[in-house]
Amino acid sequence: MVISEPLHLDFSLPNTLDTVRDLLEKFQKQDSFYASLLFCEEWLSGKKEFLFYTSGSTGKPRSMRVNRRRIVASVESTASFLDLKKEGRVFICLNTQFTGGKMLLVRAMHLGLQADIVRPTNQPFVFSNNKPYILASFLPSQLFHFFQLNENFEFLSNIENILIGGAPLRIELLEKLSKLQKCRVFETFGMTETLSHVAMKNLNGSKDVSPFFETMPGISIKTNDADCLMVKGKVTANKWLETKDVVQLIDTNRFIWKGRKDNVINSGGVKLYPEEIEQIMVSIFKKSGFNFDFFLTSLPDEMLGERLILVIEGKDYDTEKIGYELRKGLHAFHVPKEVLFKSKFERTETGKIVRKI
Repeated sequence: MVISEPLHLDFSLPNTLDTVRDLLEKFQKQDSFYASLLFCEEWLSGKKEFLFYTSGSTGKPRSMRVNRRRIVASVESTASFLDLKKEGRVFICLNTQFTGGKMLLVRAMHLGLQADIVRPTNQPFVFSNNKPYILASFLPSQLFHFFQLNENFEFLSNIENILIGGAPLRIELLEKLSKLQKCRVFETFGMTETLSHVAMKNLNGSKDVSPFFETMPGISIKTNDADCLMVKGKVTANKWLETKDVVQLIDTNRFIWKGRKDNVINSGGVKLYPEEIEQIMVSIFKKSGFNFDFFLTSLPDEMLGERLILVIEGKDYDTEKIGYELRKGLHAFHVPKEVLFKSKFERTETGKIVRKI
């Protein structure tokens, strides 16, 4: 079955399970709609345990089994935080084989909402028909394409709550999102082990854009000896989950994300957080007229232990100008010692750059 319009499901109706089963017969198993419908059938049939897959951003994707109670706890935490009502429509354009897309489906089913599902693409907006939605989640890459192709923000303005996650947000995207006035925009923090987000950061509206992530209702946080975030709540079966995310705690429910522990570089005894430095570099490159994707990593160094390396995607750029601009805008410890070029970066399903030279 070929479909160009969104796949529409109304979970407020009592016979939705029958509708889902009828639709399953119309799609081939390799179709992303089939995967969405199969998950819906399992959920609506009362299945107690489900298989979730990690994105593979820090290694090979792996599976984990999760019981229904933990999934419902995540849904209800989000509903409480966003004050979602049991009516309205959800726009689903994430891959429902991964956690973000799966959890959107569950939110729609558990809250009895309508759902418009489109196949995963960087341009899902053409299927929206500018309908009103109470919730939608996007990857940064999807919103980046939206702003490239659209001068007006009518579609986004029709969504009450926009959640963004899966990959870091570039400064130019944050600037555009901060100007949206008719909706609420949040950057999310979470992982498969926490069943989607456990904290959100406000990116627009009457309040100032927040530098902090604020935890969801029912979530407790602390740090370990390595300053990595630890999380506990119903979504973790009320057990402390140790993450590999280095944070700065502000208080009992707010924190600043600094980067992944796996990516921390010890150069000459100084700990460098690549993701933190990259955010500053994005601004420097934008002002200097450079437009490329990049990441920071390290190589062994006899004197420093590890030396900071800048890896740029694409053709050769003027390394002398790059170095000059970075020396002007960065602390001396944060200036890369070397610049490398790679024709094309490897990326995960959610658009995260795989940090391999």
